Amino acid sequence: MLHFSELGYCLLPGNSFAINNYLINLHESGAPTKVYFDLANEGLKADPNDPGCCERLLDIFKEQNQYAAALKIAMKLEGMYRTMHPRTRYCIQQNPQRAEMLANGYDFAANMRETIQELRAKL
Repeated sequence: MLHFSELGYCLLPGNSFAINNYLINLHESGAPTKVYFDLANEGLKADPNDPGCCERLLDIFKEQNQYAAALKIAMKLEGMYRTMHPRTRYCIQQNPQRAEMLANGYDFAANMRETIQELRAKL
């Protein structure tokens, strides 16, 4: 899948979904951290309302026990989910499981507030 996601990234420059998919596969393949962060920042610039790249950064920061950096990202995500832009909603709905969660009233912002509390406790 890494090669397919890399191809998608190359064929769809600036597409936040292609960037996010490539990030997922890079992470699963054990890519160097610098490559991962540079790509995530590219995704954030490409579409600041797509939470995908922020979610990937949050995951990697938590895995690396970089709780201060993770907290910053979690706070950004909480704001995105609390005052959900139509583009953010659209991006969430592209994943069938997350679309169903959203349709069933799942509160992404409340979940992120729990994550923020967990991160603060680790600091």
